Amino acid sequence: MGGRKRQGSLAVISGTLLAISVIIETCFKFTNAIEASVTADQIALWGSTVTVACTINDLQPLSASEILWYKDSPEEALPGALSQVVGNSTTSRLTLSVVTDEDTGTYYCALPSDGKDVSLYKSSRVVVGKLPAPVTNVECQSRDMLAFWCTWQPGEDSLLDTQYRLQYRGLFLIFSFHVEGLSRLRHQRRKFLPHPSSQQLWTRTIHQHHRYKCSREYLEITQIQPKPEHNTSSTDQCQSRDMSPRQVQAQWDLPMEWQNYMSTYLSYKLRVWEEESPAARAENKWREIPSRQLIRRGRFIQASFHVIQNLKPGSEIRIQAACKYRFSRPRGECWSNWSMPVGVELPALAPSGTVNDLEVSEYPQIDSNELRRDVVLTWEPVPLDLQNGHIFNYTLFLGSKVEGESNGTLEIFNLPVDVTSFQINDLNLSQEYNIGISACNRAGCGPNATINLESIKQLVPLQPVHLRVLDLANQSLLLTWSIHEFGSYVDHFLLQWTDTPQATVWQELEIPGGELQYLINNPENPATYSFRVQAFNSLEQAGPWSRTLTVHLDGIQLTLV
Repeated sequence: MGGRKRQGSLAVISGTLLAISVIIETCFKFTNAIEASVTADQIALWGSTVTVACTINDLQPLSASEILWYKDSPEEALPGALSQVVGNSTTSRLTLSVVTDEDTGTYYCALPSDGKDVSLYKSSRVVVGKLPAPVTNVECQSRDMLAFWCTWQPGEDSLLDTQYRLQYRGLFLIFSFHVEGLSRLRHQRRKFLPHPSSQQLWTRTIHQHHRYKCSREYLEITQIQPKPEHNTSSTDQCQSRDMSPRQVQAQWDLPMEWQNYMSTYLSYKLRVWEEESPAARAENKWREIPSRQLIRRGRFIQASFHVIQNLKPGSEIRIQAACKYRFSRPRGECWSNWSMPVGVELPALAPSGTVNDLEVSEYPQIDSNELRRDVVLTWEPVPLDLQNGHIFNYTLFLGSKVEGESNGTLEIFNLPVDVTSFQINDLNLSQEYNIGISACNRAGCGPNATINLESIKQLVPLQPVHLRVLDLANQSLLLTWSIHEFGSYVDHFLLQWTDTPQATVWQELEIPGGELQYLINNPENPATYSFRVQAFNSLEQAGPWSRTLTVHLDGIQLTLV
């Protein structure tokens, strides 16, 4: 019984091993893949000749003539003319002549029995590229003489990963230092290279002429362009201090990256924006103070402050500073950006000038029995350089005068700054007035521009002018004249005429002051007439006679004599 059990167990084990061997043979089919070695991956220059060799293992009963070559895929074998058998029929060598970027790829050697299974092939990678071309547009700058950065544009694409080497050295120094950076040119067109942390080397060479090497191209670097002075949010900012209503002192500190001992290598300039009017504010005009006009502590060393003069009192100003490395080339360039502006409002002074061209126009109310008049005042603003600040309003006062002496202020008017004319109504014609106007800013009002209004009632009328006579169809005569406008108040006119030559007695007629003509009906014809007119005020004061006008009627037409 025991023997049968052992025989049964052996039978089971044998069957199990047989099943396992069948499974292994089914799942892992052994093939006759090529056993060979190929040339290692290589990089070739554009236009050169490249060879890839595939050597069969000596233990295999095969010939290299059976080897097929493929590029990138097993779809189609390369022409047989590109390969040849060498080395006792064990090596197949693929030759590529005058290679270009189209020859870049993976080359496979295989046997026909390998089929299309690339995993059974042997492969070698070939990359074709060009030598690096010189870079262009190289620019190197420094903000503080302790660090620098360079930018450039690559030359023609080499089709390869390219490494850039930046070299700098002092002109009189033997050593040099290299900074390397790796960049794919196809994807990154500009490369930033930080300065190495070797400040000792830099400070040893800072006073000497420098040259740098960038991708085999030397460039003289003198563009040291500082950052602007500190912004207005810091305590050591570009500041200003009021000194008087017409000047201010601006002061500033070194840029943040610069050390105090390097201050002698910087030059400065300022610019000032001064608010004069809303129009100037909109134009945003700046006045620049060049470096040569700033205060100096020595022949070449500039102070870090400057007094800005000839400012307008009461104006709002803004100041900005910029700096540059004194030895930068080209001269006049490489200035830093402007610092953040600092605002200052200067104290105001009362205007020192009067309004210009103050004039008055009078409009008597001729039909009024109370002898009233309206006046219109016009003027031009105070000149800008005499305003001493923004003009907020005009103050106009109206005063009376008695016998030429001021008798007190009757009324005061506050007028907006944009008004340059004002009308005062219902003034008495028989009263003498004094009118003054002044411009005011926040510091006070300036001097008055004054003008007097004489009493029109008491003025002697002026001479009537433009005396004319018109013949109306030989049946009537129309006599007309004029007076100087508002030169005086005319209560009435006296018209005189005679038809006798050399007459000493004239006929006369009183005509109201608002009428400037008179009609004579049915004059004698033929006859010779003479006319003249005189104006009177309400005090019966007479002005001069007009010119005497003599005309002759001959029955047909009127003729001036």
